Amino acid sequence: MKTTQPSKSIKHITILRTTARALVAATLLLVNWTVSTSLARQSNSYVVTKAKDSADGTCDSDCSLREAIIAANLAGGSNTITVPQGIYQLELRGDNENSAATGDLDIVGGNLTINGADEVNTVVNGGNLDRVFDIRNGAHVQMSGLTIRDGVLNTASEVDGSGAGIRVVAGNLSLSQVTLTNNNANLYGGALMYGFRLPFSGGSPVGLLQMDHVSIINNTARAAGGGVLLGEGVHLEMRSSVVTDNTASGNNVVFNNNGRVGGAGLFVMGSNYSDGQSVP
Repeated sequence: MKTTQPSKSIKHITILRTTARALVAATLLLVNWTVSTSLARQSNSYVVTKAKDSADGTCDSDCSLREAIIAANLAGGSNTITVPQGIYQLELRGDNENSAATGDLDIVGGNLTINGADEVNTVVNGGNLDRVFDIRNGAHVQMSGLTIRDGVLNTASEVDGSGAGIRVVAGNLSLSQVTLTNNNANLYGGALMYGFRLPFSGGSPVGLLQMDHVSIINNTARAAGGGVLLGEGVHLEMRSSVVTDNTASGNNVVFNNNGRVGGAGLFVMGSNYSDGQSVP
């Protein structure tokens, strides 16, 4: 019996199809590996192991809060920092620096979650040195289980003299089970100021501030927003939070050249505000 052999053209097509399938499979494996590697690279966890404020360039078994934040800034993507019980006081003095190397703790992008043990036992203390946290470049930040206190700003600059506990230049901020107390700003937002340029200067930051079970107590601003000052375009959501015993003296600023401004607890300019359960 005569056996019919496949033609060269049929063999060629079969080889091409097999090669194409192999290339597609290899490409899919490469894509999956690249995506998995990228996701792994963009999701990191850091644990603070010491209260001493230092910046030696690494966050390993010897890691300060500052070093953890610097590591998260460099990694980008989504990061989580765990801060155990303790008092973490800023000690590295330095002005006009926005990478967290000195002065305040700059968060410069990505998605960062900072989890303390609880707001009684995990304290981040500005040491009357500088503001405590500075959120920049569209970072999305969540903080829980912390007290933020003793941030101090003495400069007369509108930008640098505002937001002694937390300043949000650009980004979103969510606070849960957080206390801000005994922070003192020379101008705006004793505990917290959201907005790089305030409405008085024609700016309009846009973002979201969420506060759930937050206590803002005994903070001071010499102009407006002793507790909190929100710039134009910020959406504020407050739930079960307390804003009390804050002071804004109305000094150091004239609004529209015809009157002093204050707002001891909460000073909101052109922002959206939604009340949850109770804001005394």
